[in-house]
Amino acid sequence: MSLLAAGVVTDSEITIKRVPIEFMEIELAVLDTMGLQYELSEEYKSDNGVTRLVDLRTIRAR
Repeated sequence: MSLLAAGVVTDSEITIKRVPIEFMEIELAVLDTMGLQYELSEEYKSDNGVTRLVDLRTIRAR
């Protein structure tokens, strides 16, 4: 979340890889209502085969 906040505050386009989406779904829903634009990759499994991961890219506000 701190990497995501840094991108938002600086209005930067950043990509965060291997984000455990289970822990970010609620936060992303809130940020979505606040106007954050982002893209998520397709979900994939972590090396342990259990954790759901995505790559998250923020989109700069223009």
